[in-house]
This record gives sequence, C-alpha cells and structure tokens, in this order.
Amino acid sequence: MQLPLSVFGIAVAAAILPSTSRAGARKDYDEIRQTLAHGLRQTFFLVLPALLGLILLRRPIVSLLFERGAFSAADTEQASTALLFYGLGLLSFVWVKVLAAGFYSIQDTKTPVIVASASMLLNILLNCVLVGPLGYRGLALATTLSFTVNFLFLFVLLSDRFGVLLDKAALRILWHISIAAGIMAAVAYGAYIRTHQYFPETTLLDRAICVLLPLACAIGSYVALCALLNVPDLRYFLALGRRRK
Repeated sequence: MQLPLSVFGIAVAAAILPSTSRAGARKDYDEIRQTLAHGLRQTFFLVLPALLGLILLRRPIVSLLFERGAFSAADTEQASTALLFYGLGLLSFVWVKVLAAGFYSIQDTKTPVIVASASMLLNILLNCVLVGPLGYRGLALATTLSFTVNFLFLFVLLSDRFGVLLDKAALRILWHISIAAGIMAAVAYGAYIRTHQYFPETTLLDRAICVLLPLACAIGSYVALCALLNVPDLRYFLALGRRRK
C-alpha cells in the first residue's frame, strides 16, 4: 500500500506544489486549477492500475513477500483480505495528498487540517461501528471510507474556490485510462491463472514467477492500451523518461 502511495501519490503532490505556490503568489487561480487537474490525472494514470493489481493479485503478492517461517497460509489469507479493503481507498489516499497542495498554494493550511481532523473523528466512529461485525477488516474499511470522505470534501471546497477541477475533457481522459486499466486487470488475472497452473506456488521461485509474470503482462498491456487510446499522460511520462536519459 505504501509503495504506490509514496512513489506516485506523494511524489506527484510534491512535484506540483512549487507550481501551485508560484501561481498562488500571482493569484493566478486558473493556473492552480489546471495544475491540480493535471496532478489528479497523473496520479489516476499511475495509481489506478496499481490499485487493481494489488486487489486482484493481493494473495500471491502477500504470499511472496511474507509467507515463510511463522507466517502461515492462514496469515496470508487474512493479510490479503485487509489489503483488499485498504486497496479500495488507495486512490482517495493519493488524491488527498494532491489536493492539499491547492490549499497550501494560497497559504491556507487551516482548511485541510480541519477536514483531516473531521476525517479522523469519522474514522474513530467507523471503527466503533465496523470492528464488531467485520473484525480487522472493519479497521481497514473504516480507514478507506474516512479518507474517501476527506477527498470529497477537499475536492468540493477547491472546486468552489478555483472552479471545476475536472472538466469534460479531463473526465474523458480518465474514462480512457479506466478502460485501459480494466482490460489490464483482466489480462493480469488471466496471466496469473495460467501461470499458477504451471507453477503452483509451492516454492519461493514459483511464487515469484506467479507475481512477476502477470505484472509484466499487466504493464505491457496497460502501456499499449493507453497508447492506443491516445492517453496524453502516457506521452508525458515517456517524454519525461527520455529527458532524464
């Protein structure tokens, strides 16, 4: 969970903060809105496939990383179930980081703190409600729901200040990304089922193959589909990679 959150979400949020801060100093709110929209799109492009991959391949991933010694197959099942509920909120976790930059750009540190505090209180309440019937799953679900509410409040407040963050063109791009990610998820899961038939995950090498091969198929198919659907964020990251070389 922390890997895509930090590598993609926090990295993009940190990258857009200087641009939004400069725009905020000039009171150029339209540029702030465009930069935030760009950040939301970039993180969606990066995080949605990671979210689907974590959810669909959660059991083999947990098994590869942890199932040895005192960590049993039963522990893998429980940890992967928790990962399912946490994974559902990954996009909300990331988008909260991105949207907070919009408030910081206009020297408003109070609003995100108030919203985060309300979200924390909601999390506590949901823990009390959900842990009874769901156990440890309720803890993960409560965190996901509270962060989703956090994101929605920040999104509405910023839209009121700067205008609609995601216009029709941006929503169309998000739709194309969703199509590519959905097909990618089907490819990844199909590749896992086929790989598991030949490598039944009885050894560490089997487990590694059952994770890495489907992930390779997923990345390849996602890049190809985004190129086919003409997703601009793919071109942006490819150009960024070429410049770094």
